[in-house]
This record gives sequence, structure tokens and C-alpha cells, in this order.
Amino acid sequence: MSFVNKVNYATRAIITLVSLGFASNILYADETRQWETSIWPDRIVATDCRECGDDIGMMLTCKKTDGPISVTVHWAAVENGTDNAELPVEIRLDDKVFTYQAKSILFGQIGYTPVFNIKRNDPLINALQKAKTINILFAGGKTDISLKGSRAALDKFKHGCNRAQ
Repeated sequence: MSFVNKVNYATRAIITLVSLGFASNILYADETRQWETSIWPDRIVATDCRECGDDIGMMLTCKKTDGPISVTVHWAAVENGTDNAELPVEIRLDDKVFTYQAKSILFGQIGYTPVFNIKRNDPLINALQKAKTINILFAGGKTDISLKGSRAALDKFKHGCNRAQ
């Protein structure tokens, strides 16, 4: 094997190892991602992740008043849209389908994000706790969000919302 072939072989091996390292970090991040509920003085918030900073895929917010629950699906954001336009958002949980009218809200670089309200007793919350998969369709785009840990986190969320009424 010539020197050039050895260098090419070594370069390919290094690139493969680096790529596998990045891939394993991404997979690990998905495996450790799970739902969490936080209680604040004025609201209760459930998100699809713990300590994820700006990388929230889905967020449910219950204010400590009689108002509805606000649902924001950041990962369903689309690049092109109209701020405050009303569009349907479809949430598929296993064999159940929920459709809501969402406002398309521009969140800076994230894009046009669906935001909608549900009643505190909406069946979506129970379905999020029981389902194994979730697919969200909005403005021609589709995204999947993990439901790992949603049962316990949403139990805490429901309990906090009901006490706040």
C-alpha cells in the first residue's frame, strides 16, 4: 500500500470515528430527553425536556387563574408564514387525532410557531400521557416529539392546574 493510500485510509477512519461520536451524542441527547413540569408563582409549565434551554419542542402553560391552557409547539414552526394567521394544527397520538385552530406566531429565528388554547380538561392532556408516539402537522410541515416521562410530568401539571382554579 502506497503512502498516499495509507493517508487516505487513515483520514477516512478518523472522519468515520468523529462522525460516530457526533451521532452517538445526538442519540444520547434524544434518549435522555424527557418531559418535566415546573411550578412558578404565576404559572405551571410542562415541557418535553429538562434543562434544554431554547430547544423546547412542546410547551403547555397553565396560568394560576381560570384561563385556558396555552400550547406552543416550537418544533412545528415553519420558515414562511403570516404572523397571527389562524391555521389548523393536527396532533396525532397513536391512533387518535386532535385538530385545533392555532395562531401562527413569529418567534424570531425559530419561525412561525403554532400556539393554541385548550380547556383545562381537554382530552389531549390524557392522550399525551398514554400515547407512545406523537406527530404534529402544521402549515405543511411535520415533526415528532418524544413522550418519554410525559405521564408523571403531566400528572403534576394537571394537579397544579386544578389547584390553581
